[in-house]
Amino acid sequence: MINKIIIDDQNVELTDKSQVPYTHTFAQANTHVVRFGIDNTDEICAYAFQNCTELSYIAFPDVIKNIKRGAFKGCTSLERVPLSKNIEYIGKEAFDGCKNLKEIDFEHDNPPTTYCTFPSQTILYVPDGQKYEEVPFKSMNLDGKTEYFTQNPYSNKYEKIYDVSFCDENGTYFYNKWQDLGDDKHVVENKNRVPVSSIEFYDVAQVPKGGRLVMPYTLYPEDVTNTKLYWYSEYENVIRVNTDVPEENTVYIESTGEGNVGSVVNVTAYAESGVQFTGKFRLVEA
Repeated sequence: MINKIIIDDQNVELTDKSQVPYTHTFAQANTHVVRFGIDNTDEICAYAFQNCTELSYIAFPDVIKNIKRGAFKGCTSLERVPLSKNIEYIGKEAFDGCKNLKEIDFEHDNPPTTYCTFPSQTILYVPDGQKYEEVPFKSMNLDGKTEYFTQNPYSNKYEKIYDVSFCDENGTYFYNKWQDLGDDKHVVENKNRVPVSSIEFYDVAQVPKGGRLVMPYTLYPEDVTNTKLYWYSEYENVIRVNTDVPEENTVYIESTGEGNVGSVVNVTAYAESGVQFTGKFRLVEA
């Protein structure tokens, strides 16, 4: 067993000249970072990095397919693990005791065969649009083991179904296809890594009848990654929202020409995080 590996004072770099990391190879090593560049192995062997308590980051090349039992067990400083799209198997205890592991990024559209339990605080990020799978009602597994969701047409948010007896037998519904790896709280799409926490635009504004208002909006926090908004007008036949605007973070609030001067229409923006904001728009003489 190697007790300590130091390259550039603290990091390990495995290249095509490195030996395959066999069982317990780096157990208890004091390295901080491991980057792979190997092309002669497709797995991280059992307990290879067990109790490497200084290890805070590890990057896998696409060639790695299997993470064996206990590979990172007890790596208490490990905070983030990016998994390539070729990962097919994760063994038991692979991340046991990783009490500071905040996120695991899955690049593949489908979950790998997994036998481990991920730490309770860990968020599993999956590719955009790949968290839920659509199924017809007649193909749903109604034994109570699978949770199903319906999609809110206004916010596009997936909402859990608590009583399938109210479902349309001719409709289609969704399930979290990653649910064996984590519940709906712990499995999050990558675009939601930094979700919208608040939306700001005009509380009250005027729209000329037959004309339009150019309206900027602001999303928070500043480093938000999922900027998608869904817009809903209370009376679209009077005032509608046009998102086909060249300016970023701007929409057109347009009058259709219908409705009476003085009419007030509520317009709401929904973010996929569940945050929403509503403004009141009054028709005025052009």
